[in-house]
Amino acid sequence: MLYSSSLQRAAFLVGGPFGCYVVYNAAFIWRQYDPDKYAALAQYYEWPGLFLTLAVYTAAFAISVWATYRYIPASPSKTTYSSLSRASLALMLAVTAALMALTIYRVFGTLLPSSLADDFSRYYAVSRRGGAWMILAAYAILYAFLLDMYFGGVNRWNSAALLASVVLNFVTGGRSLLMCVLLAYMFLLYRQRPAYRDLFIGIAAAAIVALLSFVSVTELRLPDEDQLPPVQDQAGTQGTPRDIDEEIAEQTAEAHYEMNYNSAFVMNDVLDGLNEGRLTAYPHFIVDTMNLMPRSIVPNKPLSTSDTRAVYPAVAARGTTMSFPLDANVAMHLGAWAFILGPIVAALCQLAFVWGASRRIGLVSFLAFFWGTMFLLAARGGILNYRIVLHSLMIAVMFFAYSQVAKGFLAGWFMARQKTA
Repeated sequence: MLYSSSLQRAAFLVGGPFGCYVVYNAAFIWRQYDPDKYAALAQYYEWPGLFLTLAVYTAAFAISVWATYRYIPASPSKTTYSSLSRASLALMLAVTAALMALTIYRVFGTLLPSSLADDFSRYYAVSRRGGAWMILAAYAILYAFLLDMYFGGVNRWNSAALLASVVLNFVTGGRSLLMCVLLAYMFLLYRQRPAYRDLFIGIAAAAIVALLSFVSVTELRLPDEDQLPPVQDQAGTQGTPRDIDEEIAEQTAEAHYEMNYNSAFVMNDVLDGLNEGRLTAYPHFIVDTMNLMPRSIVPNKPLSTSDTRAVYPAVAARGTTMSFPLDANVAMHLGAWAFILGPIVAALCQLAFVWGASRRIGLVSFLAFFWGTMFLLAARGGILNYRIVLHSLMIAVMFFAYSQVAKGFLAGWFMARQKTA
């Protein structure tokens, strides 16, 4: 029953790009929408603009349903390569642990867990300045696990190694990408049609890791009270220490909420700036490709993205990057008229996703599947994003290495086991 055609199609539609796009907008934009606060956004969410929005969503939904019906379900294809051995999986997990330990030691000069817990905001900021390569290397190992599952099949060993590696990666404070890695794992497991017991165990383990890690990381990233400016009462005079502490705590919670659970204000700020002429559509995606250069070569490269510097210069001055949702990201590059294209982009990505999930023919099909399961990143941060180029290049390198290990000159060594008949 769980592997019936209708249920498979529903799973790939809801969990795929179009479903992720709708869920993200519902949770982080529509839920926060207030026509009195977000007047620029109201032109699309109130009549008569709402009619155009609904029409575009309807067309995008039709494309997504057709694509999903066309490619899903598909009979499980044979594995292309040998699965990585337990020794290679253990080695990859050990390297991940070493990389995470190195990022902590580089910031604090110690590996005491209390140092990380007590001053996580400092670690989150400093660890990425000159040390981003360590975090990216750990992500590359995660992609190697997914490559092994996509081409060699999901088994208990690479499942355990992937979940353990995701837990280790949460040390860096990343959330969205790791959530999507877990989603990709669940899709690969479901696509393989294992016994119900194995399916439930795998999905439950991934869900528990996702929930506990996301909550703990979000709390650790809560800004400290001393990072906010002094608070004054309504008369303009300083309040009592207790009053000030309570107001600071309230501001801290509100700022944390806005940065993590509300993207409507970003969408509104972009539309408002473009409509009033304060912002000009610009190829931020191309400008930001300079961030691909190591800081050792370009020591003065910006710590924030080009669109952040354009819309939120005060945030950029702190070396922080804002996330621009897909609709706002497209509008920043093409103009306010393109704001409505988000659902169509999601539908086209849905088409690529189900195509990549239905076959294992090489790097292109894996990238189509990978970015389909990672579409939450595009819904949250846009598709015209230099990080997509960076991580695609990382995957290409890992694919070459994996194919050589699993099929090439190391196939008969300890790094890979031969496929069973």
